[in-house]
Amino acid sequence: MIMENLLKALNRSPLFCLSLSSKELFHSNFLWWLGNNERTFPLFKQIMEKLTGQSLSWDYGSISVGREKKHFDLCVREGTTSRPLLILENKVKSIPGFRQLEDYQSEEPHADNYVLLTLITDFPKKDKVEEKGWKVCSYDDLYHAMEVVPIGPTAYELELINDYRTFIHSLQQLVQQWKGKVTVDKLFMQERNSEIEECRINDLYDKLRFCQLALMLQEQLNYTDVEVNTDYSNQSGILNVTIKCRGYELMIQIQGNSYRHACVWKDRKREECDSLWNFILKDDKVSSINYLSNSGANFGCDNLFTKGIYPMKHSQKGKLYNMFVGKNYLFLYQSRQLKKDVTIGQLIDNICCEVENICKEEEAETLER
Repeated sequence: MIMENLLKALNRSPLFCLSLSSKELFHSNFLWWLGNNERTFPLFKQIMEKLTGQSLSWDYGSISVGREKKHFDLCVREGTTSRPLLILENKVKSIPGFRQLEDYQSEEPHADNYVLLTLITDFPKKDKVEEKGWKVCSYDDLYHAMEVVPIGPTAYELELINDYRTFIHSLQQLVQQWKGKVTVDKLFMQERNSEIEECRINDLYDKLRFCQLALMLQEQLNYTDVEVNTDYSNQSGILNVTIKCRGYELMIQIQGNSYRHACVWKDRKREECDSLWNFILKDDKVSSINYLSNSGANFGCDNLFTKGIYPMKHSQKGKLYNMFVGKNYLFLYQSRQLKKDVTIGQLIDNICCEVENICKEEEAETLER
């Protein structure tokens, strides 16, 4: 009932409905408007003081507030010197990524403040993000920072500000409700929720689910050469568990009901696919656990999957592997389909078991060398 009321509250907000067309950019534009309007500037300054936890000596006209420049969602600079005072990165329907934030920071390494404003505040490598100097703030932090509006805005501007506050609060509360429902006993394959789809935030729901799954895995996978991250493509969340090996990477990838065993090579060409496939099948680490095979790979607990490994031997193309050619990498894989009754806990256990087997073989291979 709480979730239904929150979804209804969102649909009643004009600003929420307008925000759906531009996602993060809408929120950057709203903050930019507050910072470039003399009547609302005191509120903008108050917000940034609350988010950074600092007293800021900013005056209207003495600073410039820019948006969508140099990849930065919002950038506050000193008016005369253009020195960066604050860099703000918005994540509304995306999961914060350490590498992306690190790249952004390298473009302006001497800003006074770095603020990550995000709906999803628990994510992989959050500790590293904070170590780099980013202050992680939720949209509820933004909501509370706008609680008292300094004198200045017109009645119309106040209506806009109050509507914005209401909708970001509802959105953040909705995320908290979803987060509490991602537990090991729940089914991994979820039915589509018509109310969530009506609000056009089913992508946010999927990304949150996969982020929670990644965090659960991180807690159990204590290996230095194993990286867990998430992505989103073709209207579906993606979980990547990558094991770094010499010259290539092995990957377990989940997307929809597809559970994939993959091998990834950097800076290789499409023409090399067959030779690389034959090479990886002869690799002791891969062959000893039957991770990839022309005669039926081992995907762990057989009860989790429907029959068959894809591609099938009798496929029209005659290939025993599928491939994806990226900008600077080759992704070769085989896959199986998960059953509808697989729980999150069963999926995590299977992945952990597979990763442990791969890492044991990698350690044994290292000792032999």
